[in-house]
Amino acid sequence: MKKTASFGLSALLAMGLLSGIASADELTAQQKFDALKAKGIFTGFVDGSAGLDRNMTRAQFARIAGLLDGLDVDTTPASQTFQDVAPGHWAYEEIEAAAKAGLFNGVGGGKFDPNGSVSKEQMATVMVRVLDIETDDTATVGQGVSDWAQGYVAAAVQAGLVDSQSDFTGPAGREQLVVTAYSTDELQETIHTVREENKPAIGKLLALDVMSVEDNQFGGEQTMSKADVLKALASMTNDELDADKLSLPDNPTFADVLRAYLQALGYPASMLEDADGLVDKAIEAGIVSADSPLLKIQSLNVPLSREWGSYLTAGTLFDASTVTVDSEGNVELHENQPLSRTMKLPSAPIVVELEDIEGVPTYSTLNSVDPSINTRLTPVYTPGPSRDRTAPRITAATINGHDVTVTDGVYGTITLSYSEGYLASGTISVSEDAELVITSIEGLDLGAFSGLLTQSLDRGANSLELIEHLGEIDGGEEGISVTLVDAWDQNGDGLVITGELTDDADNSSEVTLKIVIEQVD
Repeated sequence: MKKTASFGLSALLAMGLLSGIASADELTAQQKFDALKAKGIFTGFVDGSAGLDRNMTRAQFARIAGLLDGLDVDTTPASQTFQDVAPGHWAYEEIEAAAKAGLFNGVGGGKFDPNGSVSKEQMATVMVRVLDIETDDTATVGQGVSDWAQGYVAAAVQAGLVDSQSDFTGPAGREQLVVTAYSTDELQETIHTVREENKPAIGKLLALDVMSVEDNQFGGEQTMSKADVLKALASMTNDELDADKLSLPDNPTFADVLRAYLQALGYPASMLEDADGLVDKAIEAGIVSADSPLLKIQSLNVPLSREWGSYLTAGTLFDASTVTVDSEGNVELHENQPLSRTMKLPSAPIVVELEDIEGVPTYSTLNSVDPSINTRLTPVYTPGPSRDRTAPRITAATINGHDVTVTDGVYGTITLSYSEGYLASGTISVSEDAELVITSIEGLDLGAFSGLLTQSLDRGANSLELIEHLGEIDGGEEGISVTLVDAWDQNGDGLVITGELTDDADNSSEVTLKIVIEQVD
């Protein structure tokens, strides 16, 4: 059961993936159903309706949960798990896969009860498992939630998957499933995007010896240890923070890490005793943004994974503002003085080729790691006659190994002869270090979502991440299908992708890439 998607730009617009015009909150349940149907997660009934007013069975829910989780049920299970779900049942493979993945348990006595109803707390529990959210065993929601489900429901409410309500023990209808599934899928996509965008941050932390690895394994799913936090603090503060005053436990929670990092920024310990205010201060300082998915999936009382710990560490080191606090508790933010300007630096970048996470870059020089560090290693630039006024440009590009015709560094056209298949990879070479921001696809203004298609480019050849991102939207593992590229081509003259290439001196040039698919009989 693999996620599939084959839909046009209008469907992307409906889902709010590539445009700020329609947000998820503005979509109706029917529109959310249509968006999920386009991705192959829902199919609807034989009469073509969404059946939003109907009940939902455990078998139906198992199928949807498995699709959201990306489970593959192409192979027949070796043995039957539940007495009441035998081979030949329409959802046999789906139920077996969901159970083996830990999304579902039976109802006892070796039975699954495929035709039974699904309670709201059961729905919330499964969606939390789909997202791999670690629950807080001490969390309580109050009455109207079974004791076993308190932590799951609390996590689902925090993540925005379900609304807080008086009774979670009652049955969940199909409309509620659609709305919750949509929120789960949307958050899942956001988490994936942030995790991809965090890979350069992991590379920076390793290069600067802020975090370490063992046997080229980062271990992103492992929890962040006390040693991890202390090592990061030593780098952040140039060994000036007294670790003995942190009261850091051996297995630090998210709250413990936030306290430590906020102290590194300059907040006194006396201001950090109230756990409920830690997130607000982290947002205030710029460690995380208010809309960060981390704040949706991470409880304060639960340890951080090393992957999300790197995300938080990089945010503190490179993005957050240092502070001073006067005797009356007034906080002054110093936005232009990140910790990276005074942090402890190794004599040369640590080069680690990770084996368990793909796409994490390495750095050959310290001044290439981050601009805030570069200012410490090179003379402060004073504007003058020699100021860089040359706009960056594309010097070469390929897709699937085919050269793209580049004219004056700003326009590329590639004509591919395919009847089927995928655009799986691409490269782009630029004249100098620059940032590429894709601003529109086939005339559709990406608006606030252009950040999802932003890539930092080093001088010379780079992998073209655009192809990978479009492939993720397509939902396939091979890349973006030629069929979908052709379908997005509104005018039949090629899929036109436009963007802007900007260097460190704010010189910029417009970039246009046109992909023409010539059908072969």
